[in-house]
Amino acid sequence: MGTAKGKEITTVFRYVQQVFRESQQLLAKLDSLMTPDWNTVYGNRVTKGVTSHLEKPEEWLVQAVFRVYEEKDMLINKGVNITYWGDDLEEPLITACKITYSDIKARDHWDLLNAWFYWPQDDLEIKPDGTVYTYKPDEDDYIQEVKVFSLPLVSIENDLDIENKIFKPLLAL
Repeated sequence: MGTAKGKEITTVFRYVQQVFRESQQLLAKLDSLMTPDWNTVYGNRVTKGVTSHLEKPEEWLVQAVFRVYEEKDMLINKGVNITYWGDDLEEPLITACKITYSDIKARDHWDLLNAWFYWPQDDLEIKPDGTVYTYKPDEDDYIQEVKVFSLPLVSIENDLDIENKIFKPLLAL
């Protein structure tokens, strides 16, 4: 009995590793499509906030990853966020976003995640179906405008999907 449970645990972690490898491939493909016009803001960094602290086991596993890009006009950032799990999240989502900043110094790694999950006003019913939502966050003075859309991660199956469902719509924002 213990061996079967142990094998299940190992299978889960191997599956998570595979999801991370596929996410890396998706983000690398997007990086290649975005260059040379758009540069990554945070270099090769894809996450923030995980820990190795004994007292914070809920932060040992990556909840989301991101890529943020900027042009010469650093006030405009575009990027993607893959959120794997979280409160009220039924399945992993890939979110693409354009944020126009009024103060770039206040920019944060998680602005893309916040643009989908936390900033939209309550009367804005957002759905992860590729629809673009445009708004200005109420509480954040450093942002002029947000344009964001999201899709289920599993809807991205190949390079053509990355290009047609994420890259082209992201550039059009």
